[in-house]
Amino acid sequence: MFEAWGDFVNTNILKALKANIPVESDFDTFLKIPPIPRIKGKKELVGKAFYRGKNYEDPYSEISDKVGVRYVVLLRENIEFVCKAVQSFSELWDYSKDRDFEEERDASPLVFDYQSVHFIVKNKEPLKLRDLTVPASTPCEVQVRTLLQHACSELTHNTTYKPQTRVTPRILRCVAKSRALTEAADDLFVQVNGIIKLESGKINSMLRGLLALYSSLSIPEYEEKVNSFLLDAFAEIIDGVNMSAVEAFVAQRAYIRELIKKRHESFLFRQPIVLLLYYLVSNRPSDCRRLWPLPPSQLEPFFTDMGIASDPL
Repeated sequence: MFEAWGDFVNTNILKALKANIPVESDFDTFLKIPPIPRIKGKKELVGKAFYRGKNYEDPYSEISDKVGVRYVVLLRENIEFVCKAVQSFSELWDYSKDRDFEEERDASPLVFDYQSVHFIVKNKEPLKLRDLTVPASTPCEVQVRTLLQHACSELTHNTTYKPQTRVTPRILRCVAKSRALTEAADDLFVQVNGIIKLESGKINSMLRGLLALYSSLSIPEYEEKVNSFLLDAFAEIIDGVNMSAVEAFVAQRAYIRELIKKRHESFLFRQPIVLLLYYLVSNRPSDCRRLWPLPPSQLEPFFTDMGIASDPL
């Protein structure tokens, strides 16, 4: 019964998550560990009932994670997408947020403690699943955390919650330091991702502009990796280049259309990036020679077409 209920919860959360993750994300890699419902065995239930200091009156009924599903994402900002997926099924289940590490952090900013978001979801009505009836209010725990939080939790959970382990001040201090390091690393990951998004946005905007401009002149055979590779090679000199400058350059040189047509048998000249290459060769010839990542012979036609000597004196 618990296995069927866990699968039901997981299937619905994944469906909602797939429909709502960021456009630039790949659903197949958004979750870093496949979410598989896990059922607590008898030994684990006994251990939790008698060794965690919970003071249960009716342990089996009160333990809310007899079945649970864990969702592990790369960045802390991705946690919210999973939380929204959990919260989007109010017609199927009630949910409560039993732990929220950000709220706990804000309440105790000097404490570095357990890091994860925990939901308990309970079906509103009895459910018929796999020829089994799941009674109303059957709990399923949903955990959401980052990959770094997961690694830290896996280590510290097995250390601090084993009944045979004597938790010394030294252990607690090391655990606190590891959690502090995890939080700092998660913060840096978010910053790095923000920088990458900003730079990627600039590149994608330039590629879209070049593709549109090229399409007005000829039929492209667009290969994103090739165009991105060459654009990245000239990254240090294109920060000040905008599409309006490239468009004006091409508009003033109507013969570029004929040059592309003439060289259309070449794979490179069927790529939108050639318009930027013409512009850069005309305005930054020395830098083009220095930064060109392919054999020099493939750059020579651009210098020839622009009437510029391909070999500097």
